[in-house]
Amino acid sequence: MNLKERLRGGARLQIAGRLGEAEHIHQEVLAEALRNADAVHLLGLIRGDQDRDEEAIRMVEEAIAINPRAAPFHHNVAGLYRRLGRLENAEASFRVAIELYPQYGEAYQGLAEMRKFAPGDPLLPRPSSNSPNRCCMRSDATSILRSAKCTTMWRTIPGPSCTTGAAIVKRAVNSAVTLFQGW
Repeated sequence: MNLKERLRGGARLQIAGRLGEAEHIHQEVLAEALRNADAVHLLGLIRGDQDRDEEAIRMVEEAIAINPRAAPFHHNVAGLYRRLGRLENAEASFRVAIELYPQYGEAYQGLAEMRKFAPGDPLLPRPSSNSPNRCCMRSDATSILRSAKCTTMWRTIPGPSCTTGAAIVKRAVNSAVTLFQGW
């Protein structure tokens, strides 16, 4: 079995909650390929599942140093930062994930869930003339996300093509929060 197949098998074990077995496979891969970003990343996620968040962040950041173009790495480290209350780091990492993969619906959702948006934020629409104190109305971001067909880490959300998906997902961020002047 090649390294890629072994990593896939380890990831399946990890998803199933069989962390010890998954960790063993990822360690074996690293013994053969010391700088395998996927193995380091997956081990970092195991550390996160074990509530060893600082070690998890260190490992996922190491994976990012090896492969800085992997949007899921940035997305996952953002989630770890958010869990530790390091919101500036989380926001920056979510934004990198979105920049690398504009159809990454989960990264937009993560950003929307953790961030207080300020007036003038480029992700938000301008205030309407009939309601100058309100920048956007609260709506169900999940339904908007479902209307886009965007590849996420584990699934594809059904709907229109991914060409329009990024715009729809951005609209989900725009409509997921209510803003008032003075925030």
